[in-house]
Amino acid sequence: MPRSVVVFRLGDDVTGGYIEAALASFTTDNSVPSEGGSRPWPRCYARFMAVADTRPVVVYVEDDADTFKIAALRLKAKYRLIWAQNDVEAVDLISFHHRELFAVLMDIELRGSTLDGLELVRLLKGHPLVRTQMPAFARRLPVLHAVPVIVLTAYSARYSEAEVHAVGAAHFVTKPIDFTRLNLALAQANIAAVMKRLEKAEPQRESGATDVVPPATPSRR
Repeated sequence: MPRSVVVFRLGDDVTGGYIEAALASFTTDNSVPSEGGSRPWPRCYARFMAVADTRPVVVYVEDDADTFKIAALRLKAKYRLIWAQNDVEAVDLISFHHRELFAVLMDIELRGSTLDGLELVRLLKGHPLVRTQMPAFARRLPVLHAVPVIVLTAYSARYSEAEVHAVGAAHFVTKPIDFTRLNLALAQANIAAVMKRLEKAEPQRESGATDVVPPATPSRR
């Protein structure tokens, strides 16, 4: 039975990350029909080997592709930026990466989305929406009190810094983006998040502590 091994690499010029995939045991004799039934697809066994990437994960919710590409290139030395182009992608990607998430960068006005950036921040921080009905997909978004959110917008005259902080965002950065300021905001936001986690953990340690009882002295007879 003929066998062959195909190895290929999927590249990403924006984030610099890649996946190597090895497709083994490729054989046309062991095939399965396609859904349409017109042409059989070969059965193969795949083993995917992801190259380790230790950079902190940052989800950037941004409807403009060029803005995201610039940010990814400027921040790629320190962070692994993941692009969410609309509210649905934001919910899916934040839900998927929530255990490893370092921070969220959030644009406010998202073209083609039901929810805007401030509404997504409200949900992330556990605040109720002002609108009467929440979209069904938004119920999948986890509440992440400890993950800092940095809001970015070109409409600084339309949205105030106080309004952004009120919904739970850690920082407010205007566009065009000053990346020195954004890097500082990311560092400060993460330090503040770590301090909050430590403050939350301290009472738990104190309440769990027990007094040490000295061993009883054996009685003399």
